Amino acid sequence: MTIEKKSFYRNLRNSIVFSAIFSFLLFNPAHAGDTFIMLEHLKVKLKWMTFQRYILIRDSCEKHKVEILSICALGQYESEGNSKAISEVGARGLLQVMPSNYRGNPDDLFQDEICIPRGVELYKAAKIKANGDKKETLRFYNAGPNSNRENYYAKKKNREYVNGIIALSKELSNTAWKKI
Repeated sequence: MTIEKKSFYRNLRNSIVFSAIFSFLLFNPAHAGDTFIMLEHLKVKLKWMTFQRYILIRDSCEKHKVEILSICALGQYESEGNSKAISEVGARGLLQVMPSNYRGNPDDLFQDEICIPRGVELYKAAKIKANGDKKETLRFYNAGPNSNRENYYAKKKNREYVNGIIALSKELSNTAWKKI
């Protein structure tokens, strides 16, 4: 096969894949318009938000029945959208998952495809333990399921963490669904 034919077929395959994805989004009323509207509004506040990240977050949140904007706020507050971030205690990736909360290679947590679903899963577990209380959910996500309430909130940085994510989540909510 000549180079021209290979290039033609590669371009044809890529255009077919693009058309299939575009058609799915265009004709899937559950996701199409909302996905693009939400994504464009989130990109105003979250410069790190990409289409791929949004889809990973959206799909993980739907699977675990978690609020998308809470996870977006968590990603902004935890790592400012940096997938390569490492905290002083060793948490890694966009959602700052501790290696002890992941059974694979800790460096895998730098990959959004690993860190986002695992972070959402941990957030859901924290939410269940907190009986849906937003502040308690964030406390458990940040300090673990056995953290002591009084000791946690005694530290200013912990109060700032919880209140900061809640405020950012509200701000994103106000931004995300304004009419175009």
